[in-house]
Amino acid sequence: KVSPQKLCPVALTAGGLRLFESDVILSYVADKYAPLLENDCRGPTVEARALSALLVRVHDMYISGTNCSQPQFFSNQAVFYKAAMPGPERAARLKDLLKQLDLVESLLLPAGPYCVGDAISFADVVLYPTVAMMQDQAAASLVGSVTEGRPKLAAWLAHCNADPRFRGVADKIKAFVDTFLGKAVAGITAKGCG
Repeated sequence: KVSPQKLCPVALTAGGLRLFESDVILSYVADKYAPLLENDCRGPTVEARALSALLVRVHDMYISGTNCSQPQFFSNQAVFYKAAMPGPERAARLKDLLKQLDLVESLLLPAGPYCVGDAISFADVVLYPTVAMMQDQAAASLVGSVTEGRPKLAAWLAHCNADPRFRGVADKIKAFVDTFLGKAVAGITAKGCG
């Protein structure tokens, strides 16, 4: 009822304002609670904020969203858990997912340890659950390790995984995936890409 798109995330403010779309919700929380936050996750400079916004957009549009830059296909993330998918469709989605992960790799700042520097940004908050889920499911999926050949992404993920605030989120997602999607992921592995 909160989102007209019938998708998550959603938020309902105390005043009754219905919010949907992750970047809108994150901006609202940062504005509303800025005086209480040690870090509002926006980024310390205009460049860091722009890069964080770009990483969030790549994630939301091309990794977890419904878009795919391969003609006639959509929703790249589904290659991890949707068993009923023809081989050519899976291959096209996988090709695009890997392209988007390479793009993320190219955008991450080399000094890190977070996406846009030495402080957590919206990009870290948005990318981490998806990348951690994919890496946690790597052995059971056709995609394999999402950090292989992506050293900045690997270093970033290792840094975030060492932080209990991040890892706690990933552990909850992993438990959900293991419980509810384990059979689907096993089916994907058995069927392959052909």
